[in-house]
Amino acid sequence: MLQEFLAAARLNDAYRPVTTRMGGDLRSVLRSALAPIVDATPEADIEVELLVALTVGLSAEHVQPHGAPPVVEPVEVVERHLRRLVAHVDERGSSPARFHTT
Repeated sequence: MLQEFLAAARLNDAYRPVTTRMGGDLRSVLRSALAPIVDATPEADIEVELLVALTVGLSAEHVQPHGAPPVVEPVEVVERHLRRLVAHVDERGSSPARFHTT
């Protein structure tokens, strides 16, 4: 249903404020989640947008798959991205905290 709502917002201005808020809320939640990792880096905005793109893309693919099912679960993709991000930030010595996946 979310995908249909987002599509409707592109065609009907009445829905646009809600989807605009949803996008802002998503970015706010992800920025808060990433804060211990990226706030000390100049790339914080880019990292938030990368995670937004990853989350939205994986969600869309899960709802409307393109052919064969994925080989790995979406959570594995997100966890790998976060592990790489932490490793990259730690490598430069600027991460104030570590992120642990379960």
